[in-house]
Amino acid sequence: MSKQVKKIFDQILKSEIDEIYIYANAILEPQSEIADQLYNTYEHAISAALHHNYHAESMTIGELDKYNIEIKKIPSFSEFIISKLSDRSGDRYSQLLLNHREQFTDIGLNGYEINYIRFCDNLKLTLQTAKKIANHIETDSYSSADHELARLIERFSNFYPKYKEMFEFKPSFFGLSIDLVAIEENMSTFVRRIRKS
Repeated sequence: MSKQVKKIFDQILKSEIDEIYIYANAILEPQSEIADQLYNTYEHAISAALHHNYHAESMTIGELDKYNIEIKKIPSFSEFIISKLSDRSGDRYSQLLLNHREQFTDIGLNGYEINYIRFCDNLKLTLQTAKKIANHIETDSYSSADHELARLIERFSNFYPKYKEMFEFKPSFFGLSIDLVAIEENMSTFVRRIRKS
């Protein structure tokens, strides 16, 4: 596999793993700076719905019916995070491949090469893990979510040497966890970026 192809595969997978790590840790490490910053992102995301509901609640039932106005459902912080992790479904897999199709074509990559197939398998596994973590968080199985996240990072630590430096495993209440302090600085740029979006 050429360095250019490996670089593209690494960038796509790293981006997904980083996002999964950040969203999951907003729940698993609720006192962290990442959780605090994502809570600000959450407040920004629901502000329009809160504003709408505030004004809708001041109307009479007749006015609500006349203008066909409904009270919007506002997700909890946990539901917001679960939706971000659950979003990594089959549709996201197809969308990511579609987004990079031109880039793959430009470097002469086709869908039958073993490295491309391996990359697709790794991408599917990563997205499926995000869904599992979301399901565990939804059922308050935080130790299982923490374990899935640790396994994901451990699986890709050999594939991505930088992760060995960034992610340090430590004992935690849930068993094996990732040292948030070791990665928090590296993730701050990403958190700022999603906050603006």
